[in-house]
Amino acid sequence: MEKVNLRFITMMLCLLVSTLLFPKTTLAASIPSAPTDFSATAESSSEIYLDWDSVNNATSYQVYRSTSSSGTYSKIATTTSTQYTNTNLSSDTTYYYKILALNSAGESPYSSKKYATTDESDDSDESDSLSAPEDLNVTAEGPDEIYLDWDSVSDATSYQVYRSTSSSGTYSKIATTTSSKYTNTNLSSDTTYYYKVLAVNSTGKSDYSSKEYATTDESDESDDSDESDSLSAPEDLTATAEGPNEIYLDWDSVSDATSYQVYRSTSSSGTYSKIATTTSSKYTNTNLSPDTTYYYKVLAVDSTGKSDYSSKEHATTDESDDLSAPNDLSATVESSSEIYLKWDSVSDAKSYYVYRSTDSSGTYSKIATTTSSNYTNTSLSADTTYYYKVRAVNSSGDTSDYSSRADAKTSKSGTTTPPSDPTSEIKSERLAGNDMYATSVEVSKAGWNTSYYAIIVSGEVFSDALCSAPLAQKYNSPLLLTTKASLNAQTKLELSRLKTKNVIIIGGTGVVSSAVEQSIKDMGIEVSRIAGKDLYETSIKIAEAMGDSDQAVVACGVSFPDALSIAPIATMKGMPIILTPKDTLPENIKNYLLKNVQSTYVVGGTGVISENVFKQLPSPKRLSGINRYETNVSIIKEFANELDFSTCYISTGEYFTDALSGSALASLTNSPVILVSDPVDQSTINFFRSKASSIEKEVVFGGTVIVPESILTSLHGSSNGSDAPSTPTNITATTASASQINLTWDSVSGATSYYVYGATSSSGTYTHLATVTTTGYINTGLWADTTYYYKVQAVNNTGSSPYSDVYSAKTDN
Repeated sequence: MEKVNLRFITMMLCLLVSTLLFPKTTLAASIPSAPTDFSATAESSSEIYLDWDSVNNATSYQVYRSTSSSGTYSKIATTTSTQYTNTNLSSDTTYYYKILALNSAGESPYSSKKYATTDESDDSDESDSLSAPEDLNVTAEGPDEIYLDWDSVSDATSYQVYRSTSSSGTYSKIATTTSSKYTNTNLSSDTTYYYKVLAVNSTGKSDYSSKEYATTDESDESDDSDESDSLSAPEDLTATAEGPNEIYLDWDSVSDATSYQVYRSTSSSGTYSKIATTTSSKYTNTNLSPDTTYYYKVLAVDSTGKSDYSSKEHATTDESDDLSAPNDLSATVESSSEIYLKWDSVSDAKSYYVYRSTDSSGTYSKIATTTSSNYTNTSLSADTTYYYKVRAVNSSGDTSDYSSRADAKTSKSGTTTPPSDPTSEIKSERLAGNDMYATSVEVSKAGWNTSYYAIIVSGEVFSDALCSAPLAQKYNSPLLLTTKASLNAQTKLELSRLKTKNVIIIGGTGVVSSAVEQSIKDMGIEVSRIAGKDLYETSIKIAEAMGDSDQAVVACGVSFPDALSIAPIATMKGMPIILTPKDTLPENIKNYLLKNVQSTYVVGGTGVISENVFKQLPSPKRLSGINRYETNVSIIKEFANELDFSTCYISTGEYFTDALSGSALASLTNSPVILVSDPVDQSTINFFRSKASSIEKEVVFGGTVIVPESILTSLHGSSNGSDAPSTPTNITATTASASQINLTWDSVSGATSYYVYGATSSSGTYTHLATVTTTGYINTGLWADTTYYYKVQAVNNTGSSPYSDVYSAKTDN
């Protein structure tokens, strides 16, 4: 019996010791967790790029693939990297992936499944394809940097840089850049890296360039060398602008230096690219942009190596004395009677003259003056080639040189029977609830069966909410609305239906209260909040949460329509929307943009974002129109090649909530959101009808109170325009008193009513003043001694006429 007890005691002691030495939690903790933030992105018709977050304690990862979500997953690779490019795939095919992490203790659970569909194979004529970058040069710049440059490719909008540590190994994408040069930093010393580059534009990607390699220098960590033998950094660097296109640099020469390398950036903390090697202690940097700040640093070189960098210095090139000619003029056929023109906006231009000819070498006649950088030429002959050029005009009336010529040929018109109305074939649906909150729920139901994440924004305050749509794209989540004080009941039900696990609230407690946050937590949902001290800082915090993007949208923070127009496109392209005041660029916004962004789209005219702000932005391009609806059309046309018009979403431009919720849904199919008014702006009607042959379905956000059926009738109208009324003529504007102006015009055959628009400047925003059934209108309640401008449209049940000419009158003093 004593032996049995002794044996039992011995076993218990062993068990106790093993438990103390090897607790269960310690063993379990050594097995890696499942990879998170996994994404799959189609890179071409034969490649899909995968990446995921690094897992603590993982030594490698296994990649599994299937051709159906619930099918058999086969292991296709084991990698020590957190990214993998799957090559040699079939075109236009959907592939599903999952990842697990490994170490010596075992395997993690699988990650969530992700999928991507390879691009369709491009069988078009080879002459239309993008050529591969040539003359790739790779040069080691030290123990941790390699500098790449290559010949620019015609029509390329950006380049993707790939790297490997062996010639035949896996090449991972490390950067996307709009420049034909790139400096790869933070490398290991004395290591060989291999590179290849491809070109990208809206139609696809080129083949890879040839492979090139370089070996980083050995790291100089020796403390035995005399410090006096090291090369000192250049001192007294100065940078001086020599005009609108040149900056002159000089610095003190360095003893024993055989040459100097000059580096430049467009922001103090940005990436510095080597632009020159010189044996002189001075250098003139030419071919620069006017009124632009450039930052420089210099290092010295001898046979033993390189010095540290000099201090940074900067200079701003002078403003150009001459008005530049418009660049990138393009002409696109819209129908048998319309051609759409667009060009790059010109700094300091107040308007543009548009010229046309039917012979490339013939006489060009001025056909229009416009304040926008686009123009639709209507009432053209079918099957006819037209040639165009454009000049910029400043406030003094000075004109630029002509732009380069662009031409387009209108499509053929039917010869035997009138063309059928393509709008009659468009299917129409509505996503609507009994209020804005219910409508956002219906939008969510249309796009998501379940969603791990959801974005919650205020339905009452637009400023913070405007920037949230691109964040929803990152998490592939719907965007839902709530009131400030309490969680909306329908939104709460939708979170349950979606089986949401994580909610991100946009804005501080002054916008969405702590009570709303607690209600969501009480549902067992994890909650985080993105908020800054004001709407501008909130927009930066949302951008930071989205991650890296070399492009951004800049919009006015005190009005919603312009930002609303670009929200679905920004969402589709993963571009953050940064808000700014009209006349000043806050320092924190300026610093964020200069540090993180290479180019910006500015939405709205100078009435919402001034030229002062515009000039401080990185590579800005303005997208605008004379009102919010023309701006909406201008934005959609700018990105038309990247949009799928088979489904078009329609939303009111008078309120922000429906279009904002719909932006996340529209981005899933790269569809545009068209903003409408009542009455519908003529620019919207013209654009919708020009795209009617491509539209299979229209989806309206909101009920008939928000978007009446009459709006859809106006959009559809008559595609050939034969029944639409003609433009009103013989308009007179007569001053009646210090507060009244009377308008009259000739009756238009077939018109049932007239739209009257007014503005306080000829090129300003025109507001719809009235709809009348007579040929006159009395405008009262005006300011004394003020000039008012007017234009009129004729309307019937098939649509509206073009605008009349602008007429003005000045009230008495």
